[in-house]
Parts: sequence; C-alpha cells; structure tokens
Amino acid sequence: MSVVPDTAKLHAAPRDAPAPDGPGLAEAAPAPCGFPNPLFDVSLDAQIVIDARGVVLDWNRAATDLFFYAGHEVRGRRIVDLIVPPEQRAHHARGLAGYLATGEAQVLDQTLEVEAIRKDGKRINIVLTVSRLPGAGEPMFLGSMRDMTRWQSEVERREVHRRFKALVEQLPVVVFTDAADAHLTPLYVSPQIEVLLGYTPEEWLHDTDVWESRLHPDDKGFVLQAVVDTPYGTDFVLEYRLLHKDGSVVWVREETVTIFGDDGEPLYSQGIFIDITERKRDADRAREAETRYRSLVEHTPAITFRTKTSAFEHISYASPQLKTILGYAPEDWIADPDLLLDRIHADDYESVASAHRESVATGKPINLEYRQGTPTGDFVWISITVDLIHCDAGEPLYWQGIMTDISERRKIEDAYAVLRDRYRHFADNASDAIVAVDLDSNILFSNPAFERMLGYDQAELRAMRLTDVLEESSLDTAIQLADSLLDGDYLPTARTTFNAHTKRGDVIVTEASVSLLSEGDRVLGFQAIVRDVTERVELEERLAFQAFHDDLTGLPNRAMLLERLQAWEDRPRSEIEAQALIFLDLDNFKVINDSLGHDVGDQALVAVGAKIRRALDPDDFIARFGGDEFVVLLSAASGAAAAERVANRLLKLFDEPLLVAGREINVTASFGIALLSDAMERPDELLRRADLAMYRSKASGRNRYVFHSPEMDQVALDRLELEADLRRALERDELSIVYQPVVDLQTGRTVGAESLVRWNHPQRGRLMPGEFIPIAEESGLIVALDRWMVRNALEQVCCWPAEAFGSGFCLSVNISARQLDHPDFDMYVDEALSACAPMPALRLVLELTETAMLQNIDHARDTLDRLNARGVRMALDDFGMGYSSLAQIRSLPIEYIKIDRQFTAEICKRHEDQVIVEGMIDLSHALGLTVVAEGVESEEQARAVAAFGADYAQGYYFSHPVGPRDIALRLLRESRNGGRNPVSLEVPARASA
Repeated sequence: MSVVPDTAKLHAAPRDAPAPDGPGLAEAAPAPCGFPNPLFDVSLDAQIVIDARGVVLDWNRAATDLFFYAGHEVRGRRIVDLIVPPEQRAHHARGLAGYLATGEAQVLDQTLEVEAIRKDGKRINIVLTVSRLPGAGEPMFLGSMRDMTRWQSEVERREVHRRFKALVEQLPVVVFTDAADAHLTPLYVSPQIEVLLGYTPEEWLHDTDVWESRLHPDDKGFVLQAVVDTPYGTDFVLEYRLLHKDGSVVWVREETVTIFGDDGEPLYSQGIFIDITERKRDADRAREAETRYRSLVEHTPAITFRTKTSAFEHISYASPQLKTILGYAPEDWIADPDLLLDRIHADDYESVASAHRESVATGKPINLEYRQGTPTGDFVWISITVDLIHCDAGEPLYWQGIMTDISERRKIEDAYAVLRDRYRHFADNASDAIVAVDLDSNILFSNPAFERMLGYDQAELRAMRLTDVLEESSLDTAIQLADSLLDGDYLPTARTTFNAHTKRGDVIVTEASVSLLSEGDRVLGFQAIVRDVTERVELEERLAFQAFHDDLTGLPNRAMLLERLQAWEDRPRSEIEAQALIFLDLDNFKVINDSLGHDVGDQALVAVGAKIRRALDPDDFIARFGGDEFVVLLSAASGAAAAERVANRLLKLFDEPLLVAGREINVTASFGIALLSDAMERPDELLRRADLAMYRSKASGRNRYVFHSPEMDQVALDRLELEADLRRALERDELSIVYQPVVDLQTGRTVGAESLVRWNHPQRGRLMPGEFIPIAEESGLIVALDRWMVRNALEQVCCWPAEAFGSGFCLSVNISARQLDHPDFDMYVDEALSACAPMPALRLVLELTETAMLQNIDHARDTLDRLNARGVRMALDDFGMGYSSLAQIRSLPIEYIKIDRQFTAEICKRHEDQVIVEGMIDLSHALGLTVVAEGVESEEQARAVAAFGADYAQGYYFSHPVGPRDIALRLLRESRNGGRNPVSLEVPARASA
C-alpha cells in the first residue's frame, strides 16, 4: 500500500460509498507510544499501520479476512509487496519517497477506490482511506480498507429491500408477516392496515393479540378452529369479518403462506388481507333482490314460467299460481313437456301453435288470448305474454312468460255484447258521445258521436283503453272517480271533467256523466255520456282572465292586486313573495287626454305598461291600479336597495318620449315606495303606505320617487282627523267668511269683493284655506263647503245697509269642479238668491278655475248657461295657470278673467311676465272680457297692471281680507264720499301699438 496509488487505476469512490466503518482512524491506530488501541482489532474494516518505508507495523483481523495473510506473515514486510499489484509497486514507492522528501501527497485523507491483490493472487477492488498518524518521530500511516464487491452487494440488497417495501406499501391490500411461533407474533404489517381497520402499523405490531381481539364474535369460533385445523405449512385461505377500530364491520379474505429456510425449517408466515366488504354487500343485495323477485312472482295473481330456449314447451320453472289458476302443480308441467300444448282448446290450438313457431323462428314475443285446459276438463281463458331473454352478450338464455286469467273479463265482454246490441240503435243516433269500458279501462263500446269527437274509428278504439286518450293530468281524477263509484260513495251517476287528446293531437275538455255498467249484481265496468265543452271552458277562462286583468293594457288589474295582497294576510312574512311595493302615478296625464284625446291617452297607457313590464324581472308583479296609476310588487329578494335600483330604472324609462299615434309624447311619473316589515299588521298596508309616499313625491316636484316614512303616517292621520273635524265644523258653525275688496284701477272705487273662508279650529286655531281646502276636495266635503259659502255670503251681504252698495257691486264666491258637476247646483244657487231678495242676482259672481270647467266641458257649459240665464255672472280664476284654449273660453258665459298672482308678483322685475300679462289683458279685452289682476301688493305693481290695461285689481296693496263689518263700513265710507277711494293712481296713457 502506498500513499500515492497508481493514477491510471485511481478514481473517486461513489458518492454514497461509506467511509470504512468504525471510529476515527486516529482512534483506531496504535498509540504512538506503542500501547495497542482496543478498537483496532475489532474494527469491521481492514486496518494496516506502516512506517515511512512502507513496512507493516500492525495488521488487524479484518485485514487477515480481506487479504488472507495472518498477522505474523506481514509484520516487517513492505505493504507494496503484499497487496499492491506488481505493475503498480514502483509508482507507489515513488509516491511515498516524494511525500517524505517534499510533504506533497496525492491520496492522504481521501476516500479512493483502488485495485489490490490477495494472497491467493486474486485481484479485488477496495475502498481505501490513508491518513498520517499524529505524533513525533518517524512518520506512520494508517490505511483503512473495505472490499468494494461486498459493499456493492450490500447496497444492492438494500435497494432490493427498498423497492420491495415500496411495492408492498402501494398494494391495495394489507401485507403482513408473522413469526413462526405458536402465537404467530406479528413482525410486520403494511400501512394499508390503517385504511382497512383504522390501526397504524405501530399499534397493530405493539399488541400481539390484536388480530384475535378484532375477530367478529359470530366468526371467531370457526376462524380460530380453521387456524387449528390447517396443517402448518399449508396455504391458509379464509373469508371472515373483522371489527374496525371504530366498531364497524369489515369483511376480509385472508391468504397466508409459510416461508421455509434452506434447512426446511419454517422462517415466518406471510399473508395478505383483501377487503371484500363491498363484494359481500353486492352478494347480499343480489340475494335480497332474488328473494324480492321470487316473492313478487309468487304473489302476483298470474302464472310466471320459464322454458328452455331450444324447446319452448319444456318448462324449467312455474310459479305456484299455476295450481290456483289451472289446477296443475308446477312439478307436473316441469315433468311433462307435452302438457302445456296438449291441453289447449281445439279451436285455439292452431293460432297458438302458429304463434309458437313464428316466435321460435324469429325471437319475437308472443301475445295471445286462448283457452287452456284444466285437469277437470274445463277451460280457462288465458292471456299469455312470452319474451325471449338474452344475456348481455346478446345470446338467448331462456323464454319467460306470464299467464293471466282473463275468464271474468271475457264473460263481461260477452255479457256486454248483448247490452251493446240492445242499445246500439239508441247510441248510434245519440248526439252525445257514449262510451263503455270494462274494469281495466278497455273500451268495449263507443258510438259514432264519440268516434267523431276523438277522430278514431271503432276498430282503433276497441284496441285502446280509455286511459290512452286521457291527458296525464286527468288520470288521477278518473281513478278516484272509478274507486268512489265502486265503493258506493257517489249516487249512481257522477259528473266530472276530463282533458282528452284527439287522434289529431288536439287537447279537448270533456264533461262526462259516469255510471256503473252492470248485469244483475255483477259490475262489468263503466259507461259515460260525454260532451265536448272546450269552447265553454275557454269562454270561462277568458271571463276569468278579464275579471283579473285590465282590458286596455292586458296587465293584472286592481282586483288581482288586492286579491294577492289579501292572500298574504295569514302567511308568515318569510313566505310572502314580494317585499317591496312601488306605486306609480303619471304626472299631468290629464293634459294628454284633454289635448290629444282619450284614444291617444289609451295608447300612451298601453305603451307605458309595456315599458314597465319589460324593465322588471320575471318574478316581479305589475298591475294597472286604475286610470294612470300602476303598482309594482318586487320579488321576495327585494329590499330598500333593490327597490331603489328598480325605481331609478323605471324613472329612466320616462326620459325617452313615447311614440304614440305618430307623435312623440313626453310623460313623467311620480313613485311612492313602501317596504314590507314585521311590524306591519297587514300586508295590504304596503299599498296604503306606497300611495302616501307617491303623494309626497308629487308634492315634492313630481318625476321622482319617495320612500314611505312613519312621519307620512302621522301626516295622513292628521289629515284624517282634520277631515273629521271639518265635517263637524260645518255642523258647529266654526267657519267664517272674510272679504277682499276688488278695486277699479281708474277710479279707486271698490266694485266688488271676493269672499274667502276661514276656519276657527278649537284646538289648532285659525286655519287658512290652503290647510283644509285640499282635504275638502279629496273627501268630497267641498260640495257642502261651497254651498255653505254661497248661502252664508249672500245672507251676510243682505244684512249690509242698502246705501253701502254702489251700482254694479259684485260678490264673488269660489266654486269647485265637484260642485259644478253636481246636477242640482244651479237650483241651489237659485234658491239661495231667492232667499236674499235685497241682493240682485246681477251682483253674484261665481269664480271657477280652468281645471274645474274643462273636466267636463259640455256639462259645465250647460250648468253655467242656466245660471247665466238667471243673471249670475262667471269669472275664470287663476287665468294662465291652466290649459284652456280660446275656443273653449269663447264657448262659456264668462265675463271676468282673473290673472293669477304668480304673474303679477314679478311684473316689475321680469320682462317675460310683463309681456305675458300685457298679452293676456289684450286678449281678454279682444274677447270683451273684464280683467282683474290678483295679488297686487305694491303701488308699483298696481301702476304696472293699470298701465297694461287691467280693469280691476285686488291684493294687499288695496286691502287685506276683512270681516263682514269692515267691508260694509268701507263701502259706506266710499258711498258717503261720493264713490271716491283714498287710493288714487295716476296712470300714464298706454303707448299705441
């Protein structure tokens, strides 16, 4: 051995080649002082100590085993002469000499693979590590060596073991090894034991009795006995149950073999556990299915039989019903192949034999009715169905058939044939359809009317069942009716309706009068007189649709909406289909009807309804509530955010004009939204709350949406209370009248007065008209209020001194649209004037708004003409704020035009208002009307309206509304002052046009 091996032979040892076993080399070498190291001789690696000349100083037992030299043979000899091949010895000697001279070494402290030679001349590859031993004096070196061939065998053995273990642990079975002792002590178990039984391998191996403890109690005895009875060394195969760690049952198949050594002695047992639980369950299910099938077959009121494929008449199985129906024991038919065919009625034999031959030749099923003989010589009518059963591969297995006793049915048919002949003439000439069926719904008879109704001929119907023509939805009705008739629950005849389909595929609705078909005490079936009522039902459905749908738009109507809301009353909130309601009212829709006509208005409503429907989700509900009002119920998933999204989507719909009758119409809408809440006593409160919110939306400027709030309920309650108080106020004389003078702009003289109502409420104090007049109009109290005003104003004026009136003094009273529509209003005014004789009729002026007069222009014209004929004058109030046309004004007996205060308020600031007022005055004068400017509150405004040509004016500049006494005193002062008024205006002359 040299510290510099032959470089031609030298190469690095494999990366995973271990260094020679044992302690460090310094520890393994003899101590420099000469004492032996106790580990040196017991090392598993060959260890050799040499001096600087390469002479062997020591040699352990492992070196003797490797190179076959004893220790006394090598000590004192050069290592190169012992284990280095001859051709490499000179090279090793030079390497050692070079190291001693220069200290340079190529192999020290490295692990190398080199070639060596043994005592017997055989060359081997070894793994070598050379290191210098520490200490003073002459250098010594330690070489540690291991046989490379033996090391490679060990690596290969370990690799084989690793691969085997990996294979075992991947198998879908549990692999185990037990010791070859009396207790079969477990030595190894694969990880699949945890999948199979819930135990880890460590748990299984720790408990030597675990296998026996997990045996199912019902299987433990025979399994342990099988272990005892199986000779040692014989393969052991057994299926039994083990208990899973969680207590569940696992079926396993154990296959175990004994492994023997070269000496024939058993080494250990090795086996597998295979999970067969699912296979066992499948087998149990198959047995259960077979049991159920056999039970079904043996309890069916028919004969089930099986024959060989080669010979149809060779019975291999017959159910017990054979004895009951035909009088033969099953074994009789199985034993005698000819018994089946020999006992067929002579008149039926050829048809059965022919069908038999064709079926055997073609494999087609047999369906026949014939007479089969019994042991007593009688015959039973049989319905037989036989099919050839094939395996999955398509090969025929056997014939299987069912025989049913139809003797009773054939008797019924024969009996019915008599009845059929008896009633044939009547039925053939009946206009109603007539049909008779047996208890199995087979059609026994049908008359021509029935055949015409369904489109089938008699032959086709005789091959059918009545249930074949009934719609599926009517089958349950038919079955229940038949059961009730048979049980006697009905009178002899029962009426019902069925849906049937014709031969052409149409579905018709029929009305049937059904009764039992009997002969003596025996029920043969059912007979029915049938009428086609399809047209009547369709008419009823149309009427029902019309009852709950709007004729104009086709949408659900108010009735359907209220019915849906009412249906929610007793249901939990979580089950109500809608959670939000939107009340939608079109803004100023009356303008479209008045200006373009009701036909255009109707078309606009249809277009609006269609647009809203398209914008909603399929689950949302829309109804036309009435007029120009629509209601939307949102789906159950809706809340405030969803309702707001829908409302915004609907608002955007109205940004685009409607195209109606060839013209574009701009329509907007106001929305009120209410949300369903648990605190809501009734779901239909949604409608009321959304309605309140809609009115708030209109009051807030229209074309917007407003959510309902509790404050709105309080406002509505206040309005309701105020309405009740107003009814009482009319009875308790809580109302009073004030008068605002009307002044002649040229002379300053008071030429009239407008009577205005005030309410001295006992709790709320003095209320102005704007606080209660709208309530009076909505509630209908305005009619009584107007009449109270006319009567009381006339009575008060009649009490004034006669000298207070100048010539032409007029008393104005405001009249509502409802009052004008009242049929006896003109008579009431006439009576009030007659009761106040001192007050000339010429001096009563009724003030009406454009809206009031235009709601029903023809009726208004007739009423006003009658009043005008009595001397009552008319004034058009709030002129400029409505939508009247010149033609409409000219057609009414109007003498005064009152320009609304909105125009006079800005007349001194806005040039546009000046132009409008001047135009209205000129237009009115051109029509011969007197002009009164309302709302004049300053001298500047008074001069302006006078300059534009207004005749009269009223407003705070001249006088606030005053009581009866004050207006009477004012008139007296003016009368005694020669008709002059303290107010005087110097109005410049109008520039000529």
